[in-house]
Amino acid sequence: MDVKKESKDNKDNDDRIPLTVCIENDLKRTFPKDSFFQSAEVKKTLFDVLKAYTLYDNKCGYVQGMNFIAGGLIYHASPAIAFWLFVSLIFDYHLRDNYKAGFPGVEEINNQIHANLAEQCPKLSKLFLSTNTDFGMFTLEIIMSLCGIAIPLKATGKFYDNFFKEGWQFF
Repeated sequence: MDVKKESKDNKDNDDRIPLTVCIENDLKRTFPKDSFFQSAEVKKTLFDVLKAYTLYDNKCGYVQGMNFIAGGLIYHASPAIAFWLFVSLIFDYHLRDNYKAGFPGVEEINNQIHANLAEQCPKLSKLFLSTNTDFGMFTLEIIMSLCGIAIPLKATGKFYDNFFKEGWQFF
């Protein structure tokens, strides 16, 4: 599977980067301070799970942020279970919409979060509005990684347990 490289002048070109290179680049960024993810065996497992997903869902393929989700799952489950949990998150919990062009899933979740914020913390919500601050600036990475970059790795198991039980409402 290949993805187009963006050229400096933003015109389409024929340079292609194998998707596996994108995954390999993100392996270095996945929980870099955690000793568990420094192991070559764990990096290979993470690579295998992400590559298997790109083959399973070749229309979506791999997108940055998926590495933190799969990594959190691998930390708490066997590779096969982590793969199927990942597939379930993508399809059953509509996470795939977060990775489509224009990030429609992220926008929908942002709207829900902002509505909850307006209800529970009206002063903070008004501050965002009065300063024209893009709310998504604070939530994009967290939503794209399903909190993988914001929650300590050891706590992600509890997060995913609750997310699988309650879905986006828990988020």
